[in-house]
Amino acid sequence: MRVKMILAIVVFTFTLIAFGANAQQGDESPALFPVNDASKTIYIDRTGKVILTTPYAGGRFSEGLAPVNVNGKTGYIDRTGKLVIQPLPYTGLNFSEGLAVVLVPSKCLKASDKQYYGFIDHSGKLVILTQLTHPCNYYGEQFDFKDGLALTQIGDKWGFIDRSGKVVMQFDEAQAFSEGLASVKIGGKFGYINRKGKIVIAPQFDVAFPFSEGLAAVKVNNLFGFIDRKGRMLIQPRFTEVRSFSEGLAAYTMGESEGYRWGYIDHTGKVVIAPQKDNYAYGYSFKNGLVRISVDREEGYMDKSGKVTIEPQFSWASDFSGGLAFVSGEDIGRAYIDTSGKVVYKFPEPPAPPPDPRNPFVKINASTDVAWLEGIASSPFAASELKPGGGLANHAKDLSTAAYARLGVIGTTQSIAAIKRIEERARRTSLTPKYIPLNISTHPGWHFSDSQIKPLAQTVSSDGTTYAIIIDFILGDLDLFLTSSKTPEDDSSWTRPVLIPRRVYRGIRDATLSMKGSDELTFSFTQEKPPGRALMEGTFDPGPQSPAIGKQEWKLSIKEIERDSDGDGWTDAEEERLGLDPHKKDSDGDGLPDGEDVCPNYAPPPSDLNDEDAMILQRAIFATFGLSGSRYLLLVGEKSRRLQLWGLSGPVICGQTVQSWSKRHQYGAVYVDWRIRKRLPNNEVIVEIVDYEGPLAAGGQDVRLRKIGNEWFVISRRTTWVS
Repeated sequence: MRVKMILAIVVFTFTLIAFGANAQQGDESPALFPVNDASKTIYIDRTGKVILTTPYAGGRFSEGLAPVNVNGKTGYIDRTGKLVIQPLPYTGLNFSEGLAVVLVPSKCLKASDKQYYGFIDHSGKLVILTQLTHPCNYYGEQFDFKDGLALTQIGDKWGFIDRSGKVVMQFDEAQAFSEGLASVKIGGKFGYINRKGKIVIAPQFDVAFPFSEGLAAVKVNNLFGFIDRKGRMLIQPRFTEVRSFSEGLAAYTMGESEGYRWGYIDHTGKVVIAPQKDNYAYGYSFKNGLVRISVDREEGYMDKSGKVTIEPQFSWASDFSGGLAFVSGEDIGRAYIDTSGKVVYKFPEPPAPPPDPRNPFVKINASTDVAWLEGIASSPFAASELKPGGGLANHAKDLSTAAYARLGVIGTTQSIAAIKRIEERARRTSLTPKYIPLNISTHPGWHFSDSQIKPLAQTVSSDGTTYAIIIDFILGDLDLFLTSSKTPEDDSSWTRPVLIPRRVYRGIRDATLSMKGSDELTFSFTQEKPPGRALMEGTFDPGPQSPAIGKQEWKLSIKEIERDSDGDGWTDAEEERLGLDPHKKDSDGDGLPDGEDVCPNYAPPPSDLNDEDAMILQRAIFATFGLSGSRYLLLVGEKSRRLQLWGLSGPVICGQTVQSWSKRHQYGAVYVDWRIRKRLPNNEVIVEIVDYEGPLAAGGQDVRLRKIGNEWFVISRRTTWVS
């Protein structure tokens, strides 16, 4: 259900953007609202009554015409549904002052690429040839004819054309006319011209917005204020960022000092709606008396007094136009609502292909076989036998979570008992087992693939023990680890890899390992210049650079590497990495040795034992990270509630931020945050869990739990975003 809904939203949203749905331009007739499905578009009025049906994908009406898609070309229908402009080989937009922009199909691969366009009249005649250009990242109504002139790019300059296509003036930069004036850049500063090209407000501003309601935002000395049509500064510059006035109010933010939250001022500059802690308006404009707000990534609406009149509940919402707004969400589907929040028209769900019975997630979500589901949830190996396809949220670890959630959905005595058995087995998981299979290193992130582990170098001692050095990220950095086995061909016979306390860099090659006596290892390798950071790390900078290039030789003592002074299971070097006391078996004093304590730097108060919120978070976190079997260190932000977790195979260290950890370490850390995001009226709750590995390697997910009896059980996990 969710997949087909998302696809439908994408198609519908594309239609809205391509056909300029934000305004019913130039029509005195009542507004009509398009409802698209795969084979037709119906048009409704603001009461939800069907007025017109057309066999095309269509957009909003403007000047009595609406663009429709006819076999990949754009035609236009009138309000009776008649195709009055035959299909053109362009993407057609809305009409403005008798002309409509038509875009030439082109590949916009980067912002600097050029989009070619022209204009047609109401007969469909191409009155201005498609030789005009603008950058691919420019869009919207800024190229429409307003006041008889239209903005366009002219070489490396900007200018205006008249209705014949003739260039009448050009400037270094310019914006479209609005209320008879246009912002232009001359000599490095912005001013305003009238329709004759005469400068009426001298160039003096760093940035200048179009006029709206008699005022225009301008930037002076890095702050925004507002001028009138005579250039007088009526609202003094004091804002970090602003939006144009709409329905008497303009959005503003003071920037970092107020957490980049947005408020609203009136025409005198008086703050009418102060920036609010929880309701984010994101600088949207008021339409039909309401403005979109976003709370926890769910959108709703606020009125001009700052009162939330339609509670945030939608995954996506449009501005109101003509009294209606398009909204979509997991529960509501797709719909038009009026300004009271009432659904006036609910879109029918488009037909979806039948579920693929070969898809392992389909099998899990349709199964009532408690024993089979328990097996999948309990073992990544059992889950991997279902052969997930890879890619985002399509790994064996995701199948285990899906099976665990399915048991919660079933919610019977038998399925609850299975959940308890899964959890009890997981609680007995050791953080520092004697042996760990040397094959796969499971990443905790649902949007990360797992790594194949192979020895970087190995050697055999005189007693037949094979020692190997591997490279991994499991302790929050790029590290080398030492492991050994008497029977190296048996993956399950290798000892737990322990941290080698030496800084390592990318670019190691020709690595060898040799042994002298029973304790001394020699690790030799060539250090090349480390390659730059990868895309998933969010930057293309050179990254950490090794202070020494060329042949390297390290002398390593096995006893020193394996030293565990307090006997808690972690080596001294590992405890130092984790911020624990290597001479104290129980660093946080909670009665659990560090090697058995998932959260070794947090001692829970007795009140946590019966705290419902703690129980909710513990199960959500277990479903997200524990079932994967990942041994990665998780670093928990300062804003997340500290908890005593269970069932995870790797340690969780509280109170570390990206900034504090990255000062001492280079690569590979996994930062996580969690919170109870929303409580639902039907005995359900949503926990948000975010993981961050870099600016282009982060993701969010919602874990939903349901109260069954006196306990909360996971019933779903879904992706909310990924960067």
